[in-house]
Amino acid sequence: MTERVIDRLMDMADQLREQAAEAERIGRLTDQTTKAMREAGSIRLLQTAKYGGYEVHPREFAETVMATAALDPAAGWITGVVAVHPYQLAYADPRVAEEIWADDLDTWVASPYAPQGVAKPVDGGYIFNGRWQFSSGTDQCDWIILGAMVGDSDGKPVMPRRCCT
Repeated sequence: MTERVIDRLMDMADQLREQAAEAERIGRLTDQTTKAMREAGSIRLLQTAKYGGYEVHPREFAETVMATAALDPAAGWITGVVAVHPYQLAYADPRVAEEIWADDLDTWVASPYAPQGVAKPVDGGYIFNGRWQFSSGTDQCDWIILGAMVGDSDGKPVMPRRCCT
């Protein structure tokens, strides 16, 4: 990568600043800001090169998040939250990344993390049931990582009482 993401974002600084108030009003990034972030490659900062990412040093990632937040706090927040998911997915089974980025290397992934649902085992996988109350960037993301307790065949989480506090 010859040009850094932060440099591309700074080239769009006026556009990002102008969209900040609207993002605050509507409670999510504007479509224009999302487009600018995609063009700059904001969410691919920590993504592996194999899947079109930049694999930047964590310091450069942090600097880019802070610079983005100075222009548009919501855009900085989304960069800081959503851009770590490609890094985390690099440690998952390789088939996960292959499926996520098979059609678009700029696919964004959200995650509420908190296990607010139950994953019921079924043939070939799980059925998730629950209510995940909050996940930054979900409106812009095509995939989501859900946290859940694994339940029994009825979908109820089962564990020894000594595991509860």
